[in-house]
Amino acid sequence: MGRIELFKPDSIIIPSRFCGPKNSGHGGYTAGTLAQYLSGPVEVTIKRPIPMDQKMALVFGLDGVRLEEGAQEVAQAIPREIQLDRIEIPTPSEAKHSKKFSCPEDKHLYPSCFVCGPKRERGDGLRVFPSLVPSKKYACALWTPSADLGDVDGLVKTPFIWSLLDCPAFFGLGLTNTYMLTGRISAEIIERPKTGVPYIVSGWRVGQDGRKHFAASAIFDIGQNLIAKSTSTWIQPKKN
Repeated sequence: MGRIELFKPDSIIIPSRFCGPKNSGHGGYTAGTLAQYLSGPVEVTIKRPIPMDQKMALVFGLDGVRLEEGAQEVAQAIPREIQLDRIEIPTPSEAKHSKKFSCPEDKHLYPSCFVCGPKRERGDGLRVFPSLVPSKKYACALWTPSADLGDVDGLVKTPFIWSLLDCPAFFGLGLTNTYMLTGRISAEIIERPKTGVPYIVSGWRVGQDGRKHFAASAIFDIGQNLIAKSTSTWIQPKKN
């Protein structure tokens, strides 16, 4: 995937519409907002909760781009290749029926999440509800991007692709009753999805190191061709 030529602003605002946890910007959306200024696979490290509805500085350097709030670094994006030992490919039927097993609204830890929040209205949030497939080791869902998520060519904008890659990885961990935050996410977009066309998204566990949980995710077209792939590190907050 070549570089997407964009005007490089000196600051951005993450609107509160694009939240993950109620009081923090969505990790995938924010990461994709930074990644769109770099070419090829990108790794984004999120270093603190992401402020919303306030101006933050974008600092471009030879090593990538940083997002800063005053003197504090919020996130950093750098070019980085993705290493995946396996890719889990659900069938269209599994993705279609996954909603039957999705997390109930009253037990959802992030009900207002831009991507997977059940309390978001249609046309506001993405309303993607991944769930673990019985007897399988991955979560999956169907997704048809609406026209407002695309550019003038009808291709989904980078921040929304990264958004979609984020939450299914969490559900793929199989720990939907455990609070976690995206600490790092890497992604490679092979082909940008088209609006109005259905896609399959999957997420699966990779490993664990203490409070760090490692996951991966991918997007496929209905023919099960790989569209994008991602790895992520989820941080389980310390117990008080």
